[in-house]
Amino acid sequence: MRAGIVSAVGDALPLLRRFAGETRLRRWVDAWLDKAPPQTRFYWRLPVEFAVWLSACHSEPVSSGTKDRVKNPPKAVGTACLSELAHFEAMQLEVLNAPDPDSPSPCEHSGSDDILRAHPSARLGIYHYPVFRIDKKMKSLPARGMEPSFVLLYRANEACRWLLLPPRVAQLLAQAAQNRGSLHEALAFLRRLYGHVDERFIRGELIDLQRLGVLLSPD
Repeated sequence: MRAGIVSAVGDALPLLRRFAGETRLRRWVDAWLDKAPPQTRFYWRLPVEFAVWLSACHSEPVSSGTKDRVKNPPKAVGTACLSELAHFEAMQLEVLNAPDPDSPSPCEHSGSDDILRAHPSARLGIYHYPVFRIDKKMKSLPARGMEPSFVLLYRANEACRWLLLPPRVAQLLAQAAQNRGSLHEALAFLRRLYGHVDERFIRGELIDLQRLGVLLSPD
């Protein structure tokens, strides 16, 4: 049973297996199964649950309470870069297996009162390492970036694609998704954080996302 799960994780996260190695990957999966057994009934989600667990154990801290939320993380399981790589590959699985939208047509413009509604496949990740640029031809892992990268993953033409977002656009989309809010409400949130917001720039970025089909027609 465990050998099958190790194989499933390695096949679904090939770059992680490539850079971590078979022995270390098996050790990680064993630790995951011992401490946080999978809850999913879907085989394809096993690597996703593993990657989320690994990321929680070894991601860069985002608050003082991060370690307290992780129950008995194994020591020396791996680097933060590898945990972010696992997360990025797992998000691609989620993108490819996400449902199609109820309304497939993108909107051509967005009024302030429109609800910002993303394609069901859209996922937002924050990475301290440029894991989105790693490929099997690389011989070593990249260094930590100077600033975190906000990466939007989405499905287009049955393929997973990604793009980098400006931090405030990423924050706006995350806020709107969490609260199912309008553009007006999301902009107000940014103003509370920063005082001033370049609304023209943000609207231009949203128009680009609409053209890509990442943002859908208003409800």
